[in-house]
Amino acid sequence: MNNNELLEIMDDLLSVVSQLRDAAFRKQRALIENSFERIEAAVKEEEKVLAELQAMHKRRVFILNSFSKKLSINANSNKFSDFLQAIRGKINKDVYDKLLEKNNTLGVLLGNVNLLNLQNRYLTEQARSFNHSLINELFANKHKVILDRKV
Repeated sequence: MNNNELLEIMDDLLSVVSQLRDAAFRKQRALIENSFERIEAAVKEEEKVLAELQAMHKRRVFILNSFSKKLSINANSNKFSDFLQAIRGKINKDVYDKLLEKNNTLGVLLGNVNLLNLQNRYLTEQARSFNHSLINELFANKHKVILDRKV
């Protein structure tokens, strides 16, 4: 295991999380535009990216465990920030600074993804509520013609 593997896995994570953010944004646009086909496409894309992210997470844990053994570090968690604290001073300062910067960027990207997911959940709940009230209004009074019902 070398320092380049750590930098490489962080670059890969940044790329995949960026793809996830973009997919969440496309889903948001599709929700706003009420395009069922685009919503389905965005969800499929998110699922594909999440599967890739899960595989990458396993690879990252393996690399962190290997580095921990190599540097004789007792890592109690799989959190990268804990790992960074443990290796501080044990690796090249430039490499450490790059890892820290990439970890901070990853945190910002994940925050963006979480925000988009919260917004998408709100949009979905609003759409459900609207559809529910529309169906209730259309089918509640069976004595009126559908065109005469208040929508």
